[in-house]
Order: sequence, then C-alpha cells, then structure tokens
Amino acid sequence: MSELFERGLANRKATLGEEYVAKAIEGATGFTRDFQRVMTEYCWGACWGREALTPRERSLIVLAILGTLGRSEEFALHFRGALRNGATEEDLQDLLFHVMVYAGVPAGVEGFRIGRRVLDEQAGAS
Repeated sequence: MSELFERGLANRKATLGEEYVAKAIEGATGFTRDFQRVMTEYCWGACWGREALTPRERSLIVLAILGTLGRSEEFALHFRGALRNGATEEDLQDLLFHVMVYAGVPAGVEGFRIGRRVLDEQAGAS
C-alpha cells in the first residue's frame, strides 16, 4: 500500500469510523475495489491529508457542499463524522443556516431533518 493510501485510510477511519471503513473496503468487489482504493488515496489521502485545515473545518466544508447538492445519505454519514471530528451542535446548526440561506430552504430543511435524526440516534446509543 502507498503512503498516500495509508494516510487516507487513517483519515477515513478517524472521520467515518473503523467499522464503516472496514466494511466498505473488505466488502469491495472486482467492480468496486479500484474505486475504494482511489477514493481512499485521492479524497482521504491527498485532500483530507493536507494540513492547513483541521478535520473539524474539513467536515464542516464537506457538509456544506453535500447539503447544497442534496446528497442526503452522504450528508448523514459526514454529519456523524463532523461530530467525531469535534464539531458541536451549535457549529452544525450554524452551518445549516448557511446552507438554507445560500442553497435554499428545502436544502436547509433536509439538513436539519437528517441532523436531528443522527443526533437522536446518537442520544439513543449513549
């Protein structure tokens, strides 16, 4: 494995959780194996491996983009990751106000709906 892959794997696990990442990589098929490798190297190694932004800041940026694009499943995954990376509920609430203003009320509504579901799930797991 390349150094970039190893760095990406560490970043990916720290944000998305060991169990999620292991399932994605170990469950890769001939069709998805290269995708998992490239995503780990490129997204999580080359992009998330840069040093100017903190993991918390990166998580908030990713959530703003995903919320704007309406990528609900990925938004929920990265909402959990943002909490793992130190984002507070207040951070996430303010981020969603920005999404609502700049991407539209429906995007904000969906973001708050998903965020509440994730927070409720985590409260139930505690």
